[in-house]
Amino acid sequence: MTIEDIFNALKVNPKSSSLWLMLGKELLSYDDVARAVNVLEQAISFNACNSEAWCQLGIALRRSGNILAATQKFRQAVYLDPLNELATCELALSLLIGKNFEEALPLAQKAIEAYPNNGNAWLIYCMATERQGLYEASLVGSDYVIQLLPENPESWLRRGIALNRLERHEEAIEAYKVALTKKPLLTDAQDNLAQSYQLLNRLDEAEACFHQTINMAGQSFEGVGVKSFDENDLGSRHFHLAILELMRGEYKRGFDRYRARFKEIGGYKRPKLGQPLWRGESLKDKTILIYHEQGYGDVLMLARYLPLLKELGACVVFAIFPAMHSFFKEWEGIDCLACYGSETTIFAEGVLPPQYDYYASVFDLPYRFATSLETVPSHVPYLPLPVIDPSTALSGDGRPKIGVIWAGNPHPLNMKRSMPLSLFSQLFKEQRVQFYSLTRDIRSGDEEYLNKYHLIDLRQRINSFSHSACFMRQMDLIITCDSATAHLAGGLARPVWTFLQFNPAWQWMLERDDSPWYPTMRLFRQSHPGDWENVLLCMQEALQEFIAAIKN
Repeated sequence: MTIEDIFNALKVNPKSSSLWLMLGKELLSYDDVARAVNVLEQAISFNACNSEAWCQLGIALRRSGNILAATQKFRQAVYLDPLNELATCELALSLLIGKNFEEALPLAQKAIEAYPNNGNAWLIYCMATERQGLYEASLVGSDYVIQLLPENPESWLRRGIALNRLERHEEAIEAYKVALTKKPLLTDAQDNLAQSYQLLNRLDEAEACFHQTINMAGQSFEGVGVKSFDENDLGSRHFHLAILELMRGEYKRGFDRYRARFKEIGGYKRPKLGQPLWRGESLKDKTILIYHEQGYGDVLMLARYLPLLKELGACVVFAIFPAMHSFFKEWEGIDCLACYGSETTIFAEGVLPPQYDYYASVFDLPYRFATSLETVPSHVPYLPLPVIDPSTALSGDGRPKIGVIWAGNPHPLNMKRSMPLSLFSQLFKEQRVQFYSLTRDIRSGDEEYLNKYHLIDLRQRINSFSHSACFMRQMDLIITCDSATAHLAGGLARPVWTFLQFNPAWQWMLERDDSPWYPTMRLFRQSHPGDWENVLLCMQEALQEFIAAIKN
C-alpha cells in the first residue's frame, strides 16, 4: 500500500493500530522521522501491546538521535514479545550505541543463539565482543556475518576492525578493500584502511587514503590552507591525517590540522568557560589560563610553552590535575596554579577561579607559536627541579645509578608500550652499575625479578611527580618505556633512553634515534611489531659504551 492508500484506509478505520504502524514504517522508509514518531505513537495508543509498533518507534527515535528513549521502546517491545527477533537485535544495538556494553554482549549472544541465521544479529555480536575486548570472538563472528551477508560492506568492515585489534593489520587492509568494493564511499572503511597502513608505518599509502577519506566525507579545502579555517569548521576526518603529519615532523601543518580533535567522533571537548579562547591576540598585561589536556606526559612535554607566554607579557594561570599540583607549585614558568576539576568544568566544585582574559589548552600552544621541526623549544631543563631532601636522597654504593621504568599504568594502550620485565634479565646481569626500579605499577610476577636481580625498588617512596623527579635527578641514566616518565626525564635534562613500539606515538616520529623535543634522549625502536628482544640487544651494547664513557 502507498501512503495515500493508507490514509484512505485510516479514514474508514481511524483507530486501526496496524494501519498506523504501516504508515509509520512507510514514513521511515522515506526518512520522514519526525512524522513517523508521531504516527507510531498513535499506533501504540490504539494497541499498547503491539510489540512491532514499539520496535518501530524505537528505530524512529534512534534515528532522531534519542538513544535513551529508543532503548526504552525496544525493551518494551521485547517484554511484550520475547520472540520478536528484530526488537531483540535492535535493543542490543541501542545498548551498544549507548555504551552499555556489559548488558549488550549477553543480549547479542542470546540473539545469535536464538537466530543463528540472522546476519544482523551476528553483526551486532561482532560489535559487542569487540567493544568488550573479545577480539578473537569478534573475528569468528565476522566469519558468520560474511557467510550470511557477503555483500554487506559492514560485514567486511567489522572483520577488518577485529583483525586490527589482533594486530593483523595486513589482513585488515584486505578486508577494508573488499568493503570498499561493496560500497566505495564507506568513509569508515577508507579511514580504517588508512590507519592500518599507518600502523604498519606505510605513511605514503596512509596519507593518500586519509586524503581520500576527507574527500569522501566532503571535508576537503580545495587548495585552501588549513590555517585559514576555524577549528569549528574543520571536519572530523582531518584528525587522523593530523596525527600522521605530526609523526612525519610536519609540525606546522600537523598542529594546524590537529584542531580537528574537537570534531573527532568521541573526541576531546573544550571546557565550558566564561572567557574567550586565545586566538593569538596580544597578551601584554593580560592573564591567560592554560588548561591540562590529555595525559600527564603531554602536559609535561608542552609545559615548555608556558614561559614563552610570560615572555609575551602574559600573566599565566596553569590549571592542572591535582596529581601534578605539588610538582608545579613552585615553578617559575607560571604565575598561578589552579586545580583542574573535571573534563568540562576546569575548576573543582566550590573553588573560586582566578580572573583571566583568555584561555587555551596546552595543545593549542604549538599551533599558536607556529612550531616547526626547526623551532621546537628544545632548551632543557625547563621543568621544575624539586629539592632533594632526606626522604628522597639516595646514598648508593659508588656505582653509576640507572633508573628503570619498564611499564606505565595499566591502560590498554600502555600494554603495547611496556616491556615484560623478564626480558631485562641480560641487562640486569651487569654488575658495574646499580639498577633502581622507578616503576610504580608493577605487574604479576615482576616482584620475583626485582628480587632476583637485586634491583632497589623505590616504588613505596614515589607518591608524586616531585618524588619521581628527585630520584631521577640522582640517576646517571634512566631507561623508560613511552610514558609520562620519559617526558619527565627529558624535561629534567637527564640522560634517558626511551624504548618504543614499532608504531609509536607521534611525538617520537619514525626512524630517528633522537628527539627534537629532548636533547638528552636516545630512542630505541622495535624493528617490527612486538620485537622487544632486538631492542634489548641494542640497549645492552649501548650500556657497555655508556659504562666505558663513565670510566673515561
